[in-house]
Amino acid sequence: MSKNDQKTSKAQMVVLLILAVITVCGFGSIIYQYFDKGYDFGVVDVTRFNTLSYESATRELSETGVDFSVSLGAGYYTVGVHIPEGRYSVFMKSGKAHVIFDDKENGIYADGIITGDEREDGYDYIENDMNDIRLYKGAFIRIYTSEQILFTTTNAQMPLEYIENPNTESKTFSKTFIVGEDIAAGIYDVECAEGSGDIIIDWNDSKNISDGEFDIIGMNESEIFHNVVLIEGTKVELDKGMSVKFVPCERIASENYNDFYENY
Repeated sequence: MSKNDQKTSKAQMVVLLILAVITVCGFGSIIYQYFDKGYDFGVVDVTRFNTLSYESATRELSETGVDFSVSLGAGYYTVGVHIPEGRYSVFMKSGKAHVIFDDKENGIYADGIITGDEREDGYDYIENDMNDIRLYKGAFIRIYTSEQILFTTTNAQMPLEYIENPNTESKTFSKTFIVGEDIAAGIYDVECAEGSGDIIIDWNDSKNISDGEFDIIGMNESEIFHNVVLIEGTKVELDKGMSVKFVPCERIASENYNDFYENY
């Protein structure tokens, strides 16, 4: 290989690397359960959550409501469907989690990491106590963790608004499949029955979805990822050795799954 060829080869590698970084950071929806993959996030910082701005909120949350608490694992959740509107304190008993609060209507967004604190006398909630997390109806929550996060409030706005999922058929796959052909479109809890690796949900062939959008969910055996939307035409690929069960969620906001997709 000549020196010019070597320079060209190196330049091509640099271009490919840059394109890869742009793809991950700027295009598509590429999501991992980082903690199960062993990635190092460095210093855990919860202050990004505690400095949330609510200046763009279109209204004030009610000061009255009912007591409510729920533990949420990995998955995607909609306020008003899976968890009521309210002012929350958020705790984690052990482990760590990547949490995203996304409320487009009220201009609220937070993306950060929380962690539990293990001591000689067991676990406590002090180090990761986040108060006054304002969750408005319609806001979207993304959680990536192998543990549980406790959400608690004293002014929950009930009742929750949802319909029972008419789809009740579960299916298990160990290879690539197409939504609409091999499984009905819908919203599913994804259970990793065997193996570990990535589930790649490619929306490029789905109706009304822009090109270049896909989701990657990393899972280990026995883990569950809640409320994954599968739109007709979507191709879903599994890493070799994985067996994954797709179980229809009990509750959904509507049968228009494109609405739920818009929050990804």
